[in-house]
Amino acid sequence: ELRQAFIKQKPRLLLSAAVSVAVAGRYDVAYDIPAMAKALDYMCVMTYDMHGVWDQKLGHHGAFGLFLNWTLPYVAKGFPKQKIMMGVPFYGRGFTMTDPAKHYAGNAITGVGNTPAGDNGESMYSELCDLVKTKGWTKLRNSHYGSDPYAYHDHIWVGYDDPFQAYDKAKWAKDHGFGGIMVWEIGQDDQKKCCSVKFPLLRAINNALFNTGKGPSAYNCEHK
Repeated sequence: ELRQAFIKQKPRLLLSAAVSVAVAGRYDVAYDIPAMAKALDYMCVMTYDMHGVWDQKLGHHGAFGLFLNWTLPYVAKGFPKQKIMMGVPFYGRGFTMTDPAKHYAGNAITGVGNTPAGDNGESMYSELCDLVKTKGWTKLRNSHYGSDPYAYHDHIWVGYDDPFQAYDKAKWAKDHGFGGIMVWEIGQDDQKKCCSVKFPLLRAINNALFNTGKGPSAYNCEHK
């Protein structure tokens, strides 16, 4: 009924839904996927917050591997991939490490970890860029799970998506015929020009989706 009401509007309205990641035994119980495939113009998969303090160990909340593995089951259940928007976070999720020397995913934590401007373990990309670039934080990429970036200082560890990770996710979605990318949320991108351009995450995604041939190397962010 809602779809029919949307179709009658001038201009026609689009019907979309934001859904959880496809964790076995949950998404297939919570959602009527064939019905959603007929009713929705787009489905936005919230591929972030996939790790958190509930795991009791370090984990990148927007890990590239999970970005794929927890979206593809929707396709296997019959939802058209060209109508799926895959989620990219513009924020990091932080933890407090038990041992700063053990800063790889899977190691123990004592709880959430806040950056100076963070709250409840969440930090905007704009702050993380500045912490690495000017405040002495160390940035690495997680060799255990591919190229997922993270930054740490003392006992605080934050996993997040930088422009390279955002670009790679968008390029993967485009190359494999998915509908596109949705983000949470644009206000957390760098607008203060920690990088040499404003909105580097959004810019990286657009460049990948529209195949401009321009990558994020020239953004002068906190790259490593």
